[in-house]
Parts: sequence; structure tokens; C-alpha cells
Amino acid sequence: MAGFDIGEKWPFALAAILMGATFFIHLVAGGRQAVRPLLADSGTMPLDARMTLYYAWHVVSIWLAFATLIFFLAAFRPEFEAIAWANGVMAAAFGILAVVVTVLKRLPAAMLPQWVLFLPVAGLAIWGAIR
Repeated sequence: MAGFDIGEKWPFALAAILMGATFFIHLVAGGRQAVRPLLADSGTMPLDARMTLYYAWHVVSIWLAFATLIFFLAAFRPEFEAIAWANGVMAAAFGILAVVVTVLKRLPAAMLPQWVLFLPVAGLAIWGAIR
């Protein structure tokens, strides 16, 4: 099939797999550990704050799914490489943010583990873009 050769763009394929895993973990663990308690809260946090956080969780869900698709497409189609690179930069920013917040707020490393997948995804996406 024309245009379906992964060749040297395998880092994008691996980034897609890792980002897909991140998306799945976000839906399952994030739903259980963040969304359910957030929605069950009936008074300690104002409704507008809870709904803003709920909305933000969905924004992240959409971006994770979108980035997974873009990384997959970039592995096979060069016209998706620039947007895959941009999503890699975003993954780097989110990974760095998780580390910075963890350090500055003196949190246990397990509280914001997002960097564990975001930083490798970022490295793979940027590597794929420069190959």
C-alpha cells in the first residue's frame, strides 16, 4: 500500500502506543481517582470550580486521544510530522509541569506521575520529527 511504510519514523509509532496507554490510564485511573470524588463532592468546593475542573479533565482526554491519532498518522504520513512535533512539545511541557509542581509543592512522586509517560512520548515525538 503506497504511503504505508513506517521506515525511520518508528519513534512516532512508539509515541502513539505510549500516548494511547496514557489516554487509557487517564480514563480509568483518572476517572476513579479524580473525577468521581470531584463530582461526589457536595459542598467543600464551589460548583463552578468543580465543573471547571471536570471540563478540564475532558479537555485533557480529548487532547490525549487527538495526540495518539496524530502520532500514529505521523508514523506513516509525512504531512502529519509538524503537528506531531507540536504535540511532542506539548507533552514535554506537561511532563515538566508535573515535575515542577511535584518539587515545588513537595508532593510524593506518585501523586503526579504523568511525567513518567509524557516525557518519553515527548522525546520519541521530537526524535521522530528530526529523523
